[in-house]
Amino acid sequence: MKNRLLPVAVGCILLVTAGSMARAQSANPGIQPEAVQLPEWLHQGKFRFARFDGGPIEIQKTIRSAWGMRFTPEEQKVLANVYGKHEYGPRMADLLAKAHVNFVWVTYSVGFSWEDESPQRALVREMTGMLHARGIKVAAYMDAHSMFWQSMFRDVPQSVRWIIFDPDGLPYRYSGGRDALRFIANLNDPAWVKYEEKRISAIIDDGLDAIFFDNTASSDWSSNENVAAFFTKIRDFIHNDKHSDIPIFSNFGLVPSRAALNRYMDFTFDEYWVEPGVWGKDWEVSNIRRTRYIRGMLPPQKPLITEYSRFHEGNRSTGFLKAGSVELSIAEAAAFGAAYTWDMEGPFDERLIKNDPEAHRSWEAISHYNGFLADHESLYTGAEYVTPLAVLLPDDFQPGFSWDDPAPLLDCLSRSSVLYAIKLARSETEADLKTYAGVILPWYDGMSPREQSLVHEYVAGGGKIYAFGAESGPNSGFTEFSDAEILQRLESDKMAQEEVITKVKTLAKDTTQVELVTGDHVLANVTVLNKQRETILHLLNYNAKPAENLEITLSLTQPYQDLVGKSPAVMSPDAESVNLKNVRWDGNTLRATLSSLKRYSIIVLK
Repeated sequence: MKNRLLPVAVGCILLVTAGSMARAQSANPGIQPEAVQLPEWLHQGKFRFARFDGGPIEIQKTIRSAWGMRFTPEEQKVLANVYGKHEYGPRMADLLAKAHVNFVWVTYSVGFSWEDESPQRALVREMTGMLHARGIKVAAYMDAHSMFWQSMFRDVPQSVRWIIFDPDGLPYRYSGGRDALRFIANLNDPAWVKYEEKRISAIIDDGLDAIFFDNTASSDWSSNENVAAFFTKIRDFIHNDKHSDIPIFSNFGLVPSRAALNRYMDFTFDEYWVEPGVWGKDWEVSNIRRTRYIRGMLPPQKPLITEYSRFHEGNRSTGFLKAGSVELSIAEAAAFGAAYTWDMEGPFDERLIKNDPEAHRSWEAISHYNGFLADHESLYTGAEYVTPLAVLLPDDFQPGFSWDDPAPLLDCLSRSSVLYAIKLARSETEADLKTYAGVILPWYDGMSPREQSLVHEYVAGGGKIYAFGAESGPNSGFTEFSDAEILQRLESDKMAQEEVITKVKTLAKDTTQVELVTGDHVLANVTVLNKQRETILHLLNYNAKPAENLEITLSLTQPYQDLVGKSPAVMSPDAESVNLKNVRWDGNTLRATLSSLKRYSIIVLK
């Protein structure tokens, strides 16, 4: 591979990553991932994940990509040499193990030719052996779409026919067209599929444990039908040609029609989660609605990984999360049914290797909080989320992730510890809605006739509705309604917030619910285990300052009545012992005071 790729500065190693059609009625697990039994290690709550990008082709990718051009020469050097026994590999493997990370991805293929990626594959085999020796499972990162044309056109001349073109007749390129050297391949081209299958075959033969396919979110590059057809072929190849059950995952993004493609994945990865916390008047809790949205679309057995990659200041190309934000992020993800991860290439890797004190404080925080999750794994594995209320969104709606109307509503519910699920109306039936004690309709007026009919069937069966919109008046038979205009004021108008929460509580009456007093930036979630025989109350403090004397009220209704009267146990990664005082039961309601909440505590009833 000598001199095949462009040189890298500062002495880095010079080596180089059908909708309806695919709903085929078949018992083939290649087409129906729900039919595949996940390995035990991949159950939610059992793994703690980290991105571990690196190696010579990763640095070649970054210097050709708009986002990676921000890395300093020293960061590039560490990134290029982070795999292998004779560079930084053993040290990084030890750091990952120390942080209780037991699942990573490594860079296997980014879109250079098979020949140019050969040295990377050798390093990955070496690195995988080191990670496996430390009990860490390894996924192969590969790109579903990218072709670095200088490499591909030279070694695979026919690949010039595999690229796709925009409406102006120009090749689609990565980074919104800013990467002149990185074209986009056509997922519908059989020859490209065969080339990807060659990579997948090597991944399986090299003994890796899972495969991640990147860059599948853009509908400009490939339609939902083409993506579905592509992954149907890939799954068929894995299961029927390679006779493998290796799990696959991807990042389809948050647009509803695209996110629905997760049905072809064994588990789910999503990026663009935001650094949580409190900065002045800004209380950032938006990850909760993102996680609830994805969780509402996934079968309950499918694991979810969320990448916290948007920072309050700076970004993942220029910095890393500090210790307090890392702790809160790990706790938030675990409390709402996901596994936290971060993008550690660039500044974080380089500063860890160079023993930067702040980087090591963040790493110690990761280690400490991951250690808590590992020590209490049984409280997170198989957890079900208590959601007596549902927020029902219309078909053509992108639920708040474009920062539209319902985002403030969903964040208001989260900050008030309302236990809610997010559901898309197109996938719900009357029987589905009957499982909820109440339904919230942010855009009743904008719902289709079929969706409105579904809602009224729910009401006729005794369901309670809180709707926003001019038509949602008393004659609709709804329990509560507000003018849709109030949604625009929920970010900052306390009276609007109080009106909404008061009306939501009318729906939530006689359901399991939580109330917190004296914690200005504290919220809660409730999960259950072992067929409702164990309940966990998760408490999260988003403020850097501890919440003192937090008054907690937890009301339990059916099917959790058997837990009434039980003595609560409190645990936290922030202290060896946490003082829970003034504990008493008033009927089915537990009342207690938590003396101090630094970041995260759980209260367990069983």
